[in-house]
Amino acid sequence: KDCIEQIANGKKLSATQKTYLDLKYNQLTHEDQFFSTLSLKNRVKKIKKASKKLPAKEDNAELESLATKLGEKATTNNDFGISNKFWNRELKDKYKRLKGEQSNFDYVSSPEFGDFQLVLNQFAENNNDVLFIIPPVNEKWSNYTGLSKSMLRQFDKKVTYQLREQGFNNILDLSNDGGKPYFMQDTIHLGWHGWLTVDKSVKPFLDGKDKV
Repeated sequence: KDCIEQIANGKKLSATQKTYLDLKYNQLTHEDQFFSTLSLKNRVKKIKKASKKLPAKEDNAELESLATKLGEKATTNNDFGISNKFWNRELKDKYKRLKGEQSNFDYVSSPEFGDFQLVLNQFAENNNDVLFIIPPVNEKWSNYTGLSKSMLRQFDKKVTYQLREQGFNNILDLSNDGGKPYFMQDTIHLGWHGWLTVDKSVKPFLDGKDKV
C-alpha cells in the first residue's frame, strides 16, 4: 500500500522496496500459474456442457432468443432478475435488511484507482492494445439498496477519463445497460444478454477487424 501511494504521488521507490516487490511479484506469478491451471481444469467440463446449448452456426437472432430463454428459466424466484442459485445462496435470507443499505457508498474516491493506474502503466510500457469493459450493476438491485445513480455516473466518467487521457480509447461502456432484461445474472456480474453484448465487441477486436 505504501509503495502504491508513493507512486501515485510521483515519488520514486527505494532499492529495498523494489527488491521486495520483485520477490513478491515472482511469488505471486508462480501462485497464479499453479491455481489458474487448477481452475481451468475444473471449468473445461462445464464449458463443454454449456456449449452444447449453442446453435450449430453463429446466428445473432438465435443467440438472443436463447439468452432470453436461459435467463427466464434461471431467474424465477425473485423480482431482481438475479439467478435462482445466487439468490438462494447469498440473498434470500438477508435481502430485506439490505434495503437502502448502499445509499452512502462512494466508489469515486476508491483507493483502487491507484491499483488501476499501476495496471495502465504496465500496459503502456508493454504497448498492449487493450479493450476495456465498464460493466453495469443490476439496476433493480441498486435501486433497492439505494446505490446512488449520480455517483455511478461520476465513477464511469472518472474511469473513462483516466483511460482516454493515457491513450486507451478502446472502451466498451455498458454502464447504462444494467436495467435490460437478463443482462445481469446477479448484482454485479454480467448475465446472458450481457455476455452476448460483450462478445459482439470482443470478437472483432481480437480478430483485428474493428475498434470499439
